[in-house]
Amino acid sequence: MKQPNTACFGLAVIAGFLACAEAQQFEVASVKKVSGEVAAGAKSANPGRGGGAPSLSIAPGQFHYTASAYRFILRAYGITSCGELSTCAYVAGAPEWVKTERYQILANVPAGTPAYTPAQFNRGAAPELQNMLQALLAERFNLKLHRETRDVPVYALGVARNGPKPALRKGSGEMVQRPDGTRVKDNLVFFQSQGPADPNVHLVVKNRPIQEFTDLLSPMMDRPVVDRTGLTGEFDFTLDYEKDPDAAPGNPQLVGPGLFTAVREQLGLTLEPLKAPLDVLVIDHVERPSAN
Repeated sequence: MKQPNTACFGLAVIAGFLACAEAQQFEVASVKKVSGEVAAGAKSANPGRGGGAPSLSIAPGQFHYTASAYRFILRAYGITSCGELSTCAYVAGAPEWVKTERYQILANVPAGTPAYTPAQFNRGAAPELQNMLQALLAERFNLKLHRETRDVPVYALGVARNGPKPALRKGSGEMVQRPDGTRVKDNLVFFQSQGPADPNVHLVVKNRPIQEFTDLLSPMMDRPVVDRTGLTGEFDFTLDYEKDPDAAPGNPQLVGPGLFTAVREQLGLTLEPLKAPLDVLVIDHVERPSAN
């Protein structure tokens, strides 16, 4: 890849966008269309099954990724706070084929690139790989885009009138020991299930900032969740609420009718629907990839 990274334009880490420091590129990369389609509107929290499911492999010197071009764009620019992929509030102007057609990227990563994990890449914490994916999108998909601020529907997470509840505690800073003997802070965000018969969701958060809680909620909601609490630092809490009784079989059912009530009654926070200005990536031009 020899062309400059025209998609990389010095974004700050605002609204989930990745700051692109320099034009970093894959050494060799092939892109080809593969069979199967991604269902328009498939939730990022529950990607399509079978032939339509995204596939990501990151190994020393290698980057293999099969997904829609839309998902490539989301990951390249570190956009993690999206729910329905067809209505992501942080991206505008994408034609339908970008969301439904699947492509395979097989790329060689330059020596010296940090050894990122798929989890780091998916949460926007692999800047070198993301920069390389931006460059590939610019060259092979002829992607041209810009950013602008737009008022979009969101859920604003705020503090209730009487303030946070005692259940929303400052992070304990508790440490855990890794198998290699090193000690790290016990910072976790996970959903805990008591089995299929359990009608509730149990969300456990340890030593995490409120922003990560909103990032966790956003992909499961019909609009982004933004932090308007003003709360700083790290927190510990557990949130228990009813699963979605109408969810299709096999779905994670992580958003239920009791979520809004649980946030207010258990944490002393509120989720209010409103419009807020967000930085949005606007796709000006994109093409199906050129032949290898």
